[in-house]
Amino acid sequence: IKRHRAGSRYFLRSTGHSPRQERYRVYRLPMWDLFISHASEDKASVARPLAEILREKGIRVWIDETELCLGDSLRAKIDQGLAQSRFGLVIVSRAFLSKRWPIQELNGLVARESGGQKVILPIWHGVDHRLIAEHSPILADKLAEDTANGLEKVADKIVAVVRASDPDSRLQRRVQRFINDLNSPDVEDRLISVSALGQLGGKGSLATLPLLYTMGQDQDAAVRTAARKALTLIGAAAVESLSGALRDQMSVVRVAAGEALAAIGPLAAPAIPALIEALHDDDKKVQETARSALAGVGAASIPHLIRLLEGPAPVMIHAVFALMQMRDAKQSVGSVTPVLIRALQHADPDVRIIAAVGFTLIPVAQDQAAPALVAALSDDQPAVRSCAVRALGKFGTSATIAIPALTALLKEQDNELAAAASAALTLIEQSVP
Repeated sequence: IKRHRAGSRYFLRSTGHSPRQERYRVYRLPMWDLFISHASEDKASVARPLAEILREKGIRVWIDETELCLGDSLRAKIDQGLAQSRFGLVIVSRAFLSKRWPIQELNGLVARESGGQKVILPIWHGVDHRLIAEHSPILADKLAEDTANGLEKVADKIVAVVRASDPDSRLQRRVQRFINDLNSPDVEDRLISVSALGQLGGKGSLATLPLLYTMGQDQDAAVRTAARKALTLIGAAAVESLSGALRDQMSVVRVAAGEALAAIGPLAAPAIPALIEALHDDDKKVQETARSALAGVGAASIPHLIRLLEGPAPVMIHAVFALMQMRDAKQSVGSVTPVLIRALQHADPDVRIIAAVGFTLIPVAQDQAAPALVAALSDDQPAVRSCAVRALGKFGTSATIAIPALTALLKEQDNELAAAASAALTLIEQSVP
């Protein structure tokens, strides 16, 4: 169990064996990549120039001449460097093997390797295997680089080792292993991999597209469900890739992308342009999932949906239903009402019908909308008249101006319309004090 604290170099690791036994110790994360252990005789020829090359390559190096200041405790500073460096670079020379202090540093690094972790990186300088074996069998057993090959080559080998152990590199390899297991024929293996990728949160964003294809195409329903949950946990880090997937050639992938963005919710706001584009998709299922995703985004998508209400009928209906699904729809009352009123007077009967439906489904400013709906009671489209009646019935006291027109509809030959007018009048009368 690890609990990271943002902006801190500390984390807590559980050392217990059960929840009741959990005890935590504070560990300091490494401040340096490399501690250079060397004899002073080798500083000018090897240690200093090698440290400079490594720094140019982005490696954080601890070397005494840059870390020690006047008045510092030599032992304390060296102990700090040894403890807070990921690796110990040991420059093994005749001078190194003959001095007490460098050997003590070596012993400290050996102690860190007792847990099985590779810490010591030996560099030979003017020595051979026989001489090293006589003084330190531990060093003789390790593969080393020789300064005789040139400091640039030595530095490149060191950088390769440090980079391979970098947390980001380890994470990428771990994610890649889980991605590979998504193709396993064993359902249990796929479930484990999907769950593990979800637990990585935003760090698992590299797996967004593989998880999306798993969500859309895996034969097992449990795996598909788990993949959707994993994408939700990855959250904002997955949005960019999911937005691109809305243009995938396979409709099943586009549908899955829309569903995943809907599950992510407000964090999917950067995908709004791609979702609006998806409303024009040839596949109706893609259109529906894009609409649900826009509703899930919430307040950020409201201005875009209001603009769609002034567009062609096929897109307008998506905007109406998206606003209907939205919890934040009440925020749009002031902006939606005049747009729907204009649409209710549109020359296209389909647009008028959708506008009338909008009045029944979306929260509007009732005092503004009532006169327009009264006028719509004489529309030549039965669907418009029917929706206008139902909307007015919901308006309560704001619809009292509609009573004469609704009363006239009681004599309508269309029994359903007459019944709806009767129900609306009853609701209006019940709301009047």
